[in-house]
Amino acid sequence: MGDDDINDVVVAATGQQMNPQNATIIEFDFTPYLDHITFPFVFASEEYGTYQCEFSDAFAFLLTNNSTNTTTNLALVPGTDDPISVVTIRDGLYNAFCDPPLDSNVEYFDNYYGDLGVPAIAAPVNFNGTTVKMTAESDVTIGQLYHIKLVIADRNDSAFDSAIFIGKFTIGNPPELGEDLLLSSGNAVCDGEAIVLDANVPNPANYTFVWSDLNGVIPNETGSTLSVTTSGTYSVAAQQIGVPCIQTDTKVVEYYVEPAPGAPATLSKCVNTATAVFNLTDNEMALSVPYTTPHDFKYYLLESDALANADNNITTSTAFEGTDGQTIYVRVNNTATGCNHVVSFQLQITDPPIGTFTYPGTPYCSNGTDPLPTLDGVAGVFSEATGDLIIDATTGLVDLSSPEGTYTVRNTITASGGCAEVIAETTIVITKLPVATFAFAVEYCKNEANPTPTFTGDGVAGIFSAPTGLVFIDTTTGEIDLGGSDAGTYLITNTIAAANGCGEVTATFSVTITALPVAAFNYGTTGIFCSDGGSAAPTFTGGGVAGNFTANPSTLLIDASTGVINLASPQGIYIITNDVNAGICGFATATATITINAPLSGEISYVG
Repeated sequence: MGDDDINDVVVAATGQQMNPQNATIIEFDFTPYLDHITFPFVFASEEYGTYQCEFSDAFAFLLTNNSTNTTTNLALVPGTDDPISVVTIRDGLYNAFCDPPLDSNVEYFDNYYGDLGVPAIAAPVNFNGTTVKMTAESDVTIGQLYHIKLVIADRNDSAFDSAIFIGKFTIGNPPELGEDLLLSSGNAVCDGEAIVLDANVPNPANYTFVWSDLNGVIPNETGSTLSVTTSGTYSVAAQQIGVPCIQTDTKVVEYYVEPAPGAPATLSKCVNTATAVFNLTDNEMALSVPYTTPHDFKYYLLESDALANADNNITTSTAFEGTDGQTIYVRVNNTATGCNHVVSFQLQITDPPIGTFTYPGTPYCSNGTDPLPTLDGVAGVFSEATGDLIIDATTGLVDLSSPEGTYTVRNTITASGGCAEVIAETTIVITKLPVATFAFAVEYCKNEANPTPTFTGDGVAGIFSAPTGLVFIDTTTGEIDLGGSDAGTYLITNTIAAANGCGEVTATFSVTITALPVAAFNYGTTGIFCSDGGSAAPTFTGGGVAGNFTANPSTLLIDASTGVINLASPQGIYIITNDVNAGICGFATATATITINAPLSGEISYVG
């Protein structure tokens, strides 16, 4: 089948009849919404390399203004009036039989598939050669009805075919939302990021817009753009004002779900300087915990720079000199998707802790005030290995009621702030308050064995003392010299001197020393008394004292307590006994003999 229109085009251009065969035609009416239309195409033919000299298939793109009935062929070699054909666009390299010139508009010839060209097996289409992509275009009147006819045909015979590959016929500016943003395509949007969909029409003010998603029309969205923050299928309907046609486009938007990074730790250094060198990458393992895909990390001093992915990131991240309290911002980037999060962490510089301490009053007495340690640094946790010492773990206060002994106390400062654990130790001695309590018998006789004290309640001997009159054999043992001491009552003191943190300790006990009793007495040198002498009192000798006086015979009138005799007693000889009760020393007895005579008579008588 031939076509007169394409034959007319070839005759007009070459003066030769085409005699078209196997014509293929596409034609339709259209109304443009632009004042300039375009139609990209590529011409391909089996005649390249064989019959590209004079036998030529041809292509025509015939645009007719239905109002003026004017027809124009748009399928021309750029810059010429020559129709598109094998003859008008060729490369003589692939057919040396043509009369010079061998080439014709060679700049528009693309590839030859065969000898000397691209291997035929690599041909994208089943034709020997193709042109470059070219564009048929023309100015038009908006709203005017036009007719378009695309026709391609063989010349003279049907042995070798040609084809035209056509692109998008642009007769208006439909909205172009662009390619879908899909997880499967690797171009999805990062979670939390807003993306602006743009209808991409010229002069948006000349259009009305309706945006919708799968739930229907989106209220109050009538502009040429739509800001999107969630996954969905979005459509725009654009209608040029004054033109009845509504043009649409749809775009699928999907979002990556990018987990937030793991929590970074505060990076700490234990030094007593204003700055320290930190390895910022020490946090990368913690940051990567939620991830199974590769991520990279960039460190910044300012959050705004991290968010902007600025070029002023920290380049010395493994040896960064920082200060205490400094904030570091890290941009965590998914290398596959480009999605990112910005998080921050702190730098901390801690002075090395000092744990040394003492109990400066050691040794301590068990009755003293519970002591607190004197710290050179800070308190950690106080402890003692045996468990016998009662100690406050927080303050180090020692309870002196703990068993006496020597203890090693430990102050443990837990590792923190980049500083290792610190342990310091000191010694504290607790001395039990000595007991001076002692006792003797309450009373001793001077002739008894010398006594020593007995101790009770863990009492011990110190130095014994007493008022003058009491004599000690040994003041360190408290042994009393009874024979050398005067009779009397004495308050004895045991004094333990201050030592080992304990003050002086004393205890007292009262002891009475009783002298041996003496009962010796007499009634004068002769002991002879006259019954009219009234009374006679005893005379005590050798320290004798009155006890209980009795007489034998008992007819003697005598005062039992004083020993005074009533000489009016019956005349005779009496043995008087003085019994002295000396308490602990027993009894002493002495006797004396007296004679009571009748008074002498003065009468003289004469015998005989």
